[in-house]
Amino acid sequence: RVKTDPSLDSSISAAVTGQAWSAHHGLLLGAQLRVLQIVSPTLAITIAGDFGTANVTVPLGSVALSTTSGALALGLHININAEQLAVYGGPGMRLGAAYMRGDPNDAMRTLGKSFFAPYAGPLVWGRLEYRPTLRLRLAVDLEFGVITLAARAFALESRVLSLEGVWGTLGAAIGLAV
Repeated sequence: RVKTDPSLDSSISAAVTGQAWSAHHGLLLGAQLRVLQIVSPTLAITIAGDFGTANVTVPLGSVALSTTSGALALGLHININAEQLAVYGGPGMRLGAAYMRGDPNDAMRTLGKSFFAPYAGPLVWGRLEYRPTLRLRLAVDLEFGVITLAARAFALESRVLSLEGVWGTLGAAIGLAV
């Protein structure tokens, strides 16, 4: 394989994602847009914007949950196998907003309210990227984080649903080198 142009290592990609939280049983399905900028032979910066949605069953009914967030991470990267494979990984931070809308089983006992709440926390991000051509990028992204600013929904002073604790995100991405 012919050595690629190093200026083409930076990329932009779109992904389908699944996100699980330790605080509830819902799986948020969503999408992500990621920009990955190579800043040195072994260092990269990535910025990602995400959207996710789920309908979570709770004891009093259900909660429609939508999230939008952004992440910034700094990572080491290594090219493997004549530059067809690349591995990225490092620490970062995620900041987002959650929209929660309650749908009670019994509207006479509990009101279904809606609201926005911020959430944030540090993360560890990793990516395995396959480069079948000079420009095409196929990748799997994995992210784990811990919430330090939680978003919580309450009913009758009891927590019904929250974005807190640990989260994990898995994404399948396709992108282009720029």
